[in-house]
Amino acid sequence: MDISQFTSPEMGSLVQISGHNARRDEYYNHYAFVPKDLPHAIQLSNKTHALVSTASVAVGQLQQCVKRLPKPEILLKPSLAREAKSTSALEGTYAPLQEILEGDFVDETNISAAVKEIRNYIRAAYRGLELIKTKPICISILSELQGITVEGTTGGKINQGVTRTGQVIIGDDSKPVEMARFIPPPVTQMLCGYNEWEKWINETDDLSPIIIMALGHYQFETLHPYADGNGRIGRLVISLQFVEMGLVNPPLLNLSEWFNNDKEKYKNELLLLSQKGDFDRWVSFFAEAIIGQVAHEMQRIDELMTFQKELLQKLKNAKERGVVVQLAEELIAVPVFTAKTVSNMYGVTPPPAISAIQKLIDLGVLREVTGGRYNRLYACLDVINILDR
Repeated sequence: MDISQFTSPEMGSLVQISGHNARRDEYYNHYAFVPKDLPHAIQLSNKTHALVSTASVAVGQLQQCVKRLPKPEILLKPSLAREAKSTSALEGTYAPLQEILEGDFVDETNISAAVKEIRNYIRAAYRGLELIKTKPICISILSELQGITVEGTTGGKINQGVTRTGQVIIGDDSKPVEMARFIPPPVTQMLCGYNEWEKWINETDDLSPIIIMALGHYQFETLHPYADGNGRIGRLVISLQFVEMGLVNPPLLNLSEWFNNDKEKYKNELLLLSQKGDFDRWVSFFAEAIIGQVAHEMQRIDELMTFQKELLQKLKNAKERGVVVQLAEELIAVPVFTAKTVSNMYGVTPPPAISAIQKLIDLGVLREVTGGRYNRLYACLDVINILDR
């Protein structure tokens, strides 16, 4: 880690660390960065305050858009799948959205390691949304979510579901520690900082929610409280905060997609704040991400609703009723499914379920994607393409 770049004592301090790099079988003596506790007031430029205000308005517009939807909850599952895909891609784990959605219907032995890891995040997100109904965002909740996120992965072999008990180094572990990109604080300082972070995000009420999310995300990633999964959990916190603060519910605003469009800039901006202490620059970057992503989300919602409206009109013109209409209304929520899924969703026997599916195939809305094998999977590629655009 280039300690000469850390020129802002207001942000934190460098402390000496020593240990053994097992990968290179060598001992090291270097430095880690310990961030100061977050402030309750910061100086921002007029331009940045304007961006924060614009971001707040944009979030409000998205929530109003969501409220006008007949059934906004149908967007939750595909939204979480997209967030899982993007947040995992930021950490180097990739899988197509269709493959992620198909994972609900594929035997575990046939699911790739990448899809399993991404699906862990989806489970963690659902669990987080359930937990914050009765508790504030806190260390105990995030530790549980971290355990779910890394379950069955290489990262789940050390300190799963608990804060880390050793020093972590961020960067290429085949290189000397001195060449690391960043070294988070030692365990003792991390634990103190993490407890203060928990208090800060729940007790700070004299800053804009956008600023609270921006600073809270920086501090979480800098403390790096877990042995693995910090990036995904830190970004999940943002999604949970949108809900907890009453800003966007269901949580359809997923910033990972925006960050992933320029992942190096995102990571560089986080590091630069530790190095130079420019809160103005980081908050501006975060607010711009919200503004840009809100625009994308509203366009996506509009396209999905247009698709649904046009499909339902086609069925109405054809005087269709019953299961096929119900299925058409749910395609946005469940763009991949089996005939058994339809039977269970609507409490019908296989024949009407299969009939409804065939009608949508005939309309060109569905496609069978398993090559005719047993337990066939059907997909609405139009919806998947809109979600993945």
